[in-house]
Amino acid sequence: MISALSRESVRTLREFWTGATHSLALIRIVFLDCRLLWGTELTDDANYNDEFLPPGTADHARATEVFGPLMFALFSQKIWDEFRTRDTVARGAKRAIYRFGIGSIVLGLLALALATIDIAYLAPQLEFAVLCKLLDAGPRPDQCTPFLLSVMSADSAETFVKVVAGAAALLGVLSFVTGFWQGGFGSRKRRWLSARMCCELIRQWRWRYYLEHLEDVVAAAGNEARETAYQEAQDAALDAFLRDLEADLPARLEHAIEHGRIDLGEDETPIRKPPLDTTPQSGPKGERLALALKAYDDVRIRGQIWYATYLTEKSGRFGTHPARQKSLLHEVETALVVLVLFAHLLVVLGVLADVAAFKSVFVHTIAITMALAALAVTAIDRGLRPEAHLGRFLGYKSQLLATRDRFREATTPPAKIASAQDVERAAYDEMIDFLREANAARFVI
Repeated sequence: MISALSRESVRTLREFWTGATHSLALIRIVFLDCRLLWGTELTDDANYNDEFLPPGTADHARATEVFGPLMFALFSQKIWDEFRTRDTVARGAKRAIYRFGIGSIVLGLLALALATIDIAYLAPQLEFAVLCKLLDAGPRPDQCTPFLLSVMSADSAETFVKVVAGAAALLGVLSFVTGFWQGGFGSRKRRWLSARMCCELIRQWRWRYYLEHLEDVVAAAGNEARETAYQEAQDAALDAFLRDLEADLPARLEHAIEHGRIDLGEDETPIRKPPLDTTPQSGPKGERLALALKAYDDVRIRGQIWYATYLTEKSGRFGTHPARQKSLLHEVETALVVLVLFAHLLVVLGVLADVAAFKSVFVHTIAITMALAALAVTAIDRGLRPEAHLGRFLGYKSQLLATRDRFREATTPPAKIASAQDVERAAYDEMIDFLREANAARFVI
């Protein structure tokens, strides 16, 4: 029986090692993919903002080829510059929040792990070392020599254990400080959410202005003076919108989070008025109108569907794709729980087979440390909230697909505008849901 148990012990140890290797590999994948936490961009090769048609992009070249007469209305350097300025602020603030948030969890995990090792494994050896020091004698040959005393003197062992205890306490304090820093000190999260809200409202305002002034777009196309006048009027309207929006941005953000709307008055999304009731649908103007509506479908609706589809893929980076975050965090957490189970099985086998190494304090310490690591992964999950974000994107994509079908099936400009209103309302609601979910997220262990 003992022989059988020994064989089972060897097999269990092999499985334990395999599980540990798998877990470490998964953790390595997560931290390699999470480069955004240490200063890289928040996106990978894809560009979330191609619907602005910035110069030098493939979408700009394609739009110029297909919708050339309307490019004066489809691309605005001022809108792009205003968006990009705030987008840079939002990205930097988010990067800092994630860096400090996950850093606080890692520091907290190290603090708890060191404290566990100190209490369960090192402290008993310290007591033995102090006893040896008081008796001015080392352990007798018939005694089991503690690990510390096998590699250092009693004085050195005492100092080492105190250093470990102090390091655990220091890491705990640093964990609290970094967590507090990312969570509230300096209003970092509010800065991120305010800048992101501004960016998305600029995006929505751009398309709302386009739809509300389709008659002007159709009339100006091909006339350089009228095109310039259109752009100047759009720039002036954007300045007025931003002045009003940013006059009391913190209060608007708070209102959005608390009440589910931003309270922009007449500038509230979606489109304020149903235009085009009297616009002719035949002749050159009718053709330009059809082209303008097709541009909205191709650039705005297609871009948003692509965006929602892209972020629900599992193949993207850990830092930007909630589907990948959810999958990898679940796998790492499962692997760590399996490691805890293997550690407990080792103890059981150690008791049954009377194998001292299997039932040692060291194995218990490993089990507790792995359990703490699983808790840290859960804390990262609560901070990133991948499941909530993934559900939001899937719902948003579903709304967009249904609305696009209605847009394409509509046979009159007013009917298409009605579908466009649904698109803008869906985009607005998705932004509000994001703000509320991001505000609720916390990196706490």
